[in-house]
Amino acid sequence: MSDDFKAALTLLQMAVDAAATKERLNELRAATADARQAQSDLAAARAEHDAAVARDRAEIEAERTAIAERWAEVRRQSAALDADRARIREFSETYQARSTEVFAGGLVRDWGSPEARSADLAVKTIADDPYYAPVAPGPGRDEETITEPVPNTPPGVTLTRTRPRNRRDTHA
Repeated sequence: MSDDFKAALTLLQMAVDAAATKERLNELRAATADARQAQSDLAAARAEHDAAVARDRAEIEAERTAIAERWAEVRRQSAALDADRARIREFSETYQARSTEVFAGGLVRDWGSPEARSADLAVKTIADDPYYAPVAPGPGRDEETITEPVPNTPPGVTLTRTRPRNRRDTHA
């Protein structure tokens, strides 16, 4: 059967049975309304889905930006830490070069600079040391030295002491 013949036969049935045709027409109208409703629901669901995807992408982009900012801060702090480490290393090397000497009881002598330490180490004997002169200093201008024997000791043991001069004897 051809399509034209089927269409003619369907038209003839509609003309003969009006009640069945009316019922069929109502079924088709309901199906059309359902299809339109489903199409409208699908469009609403698509719009909602697109909005959710756009919202998720915006959140992801915001997180990426925040992470990039945090990484930039981490890199900046890491560079600052490296610079601090370099400064500390330089200071430590300089300080080690300056050299310190630790004595009993926790006393620490800081030589201040390598030159000061080498100058101090260049002093070979006590005679060369400016702080420890080999000859005791003589009496000051306002003092006189007295040597006297020490009682109850073998002969030749003496005590040397310094006493202030009288102000009247300053001409001596």
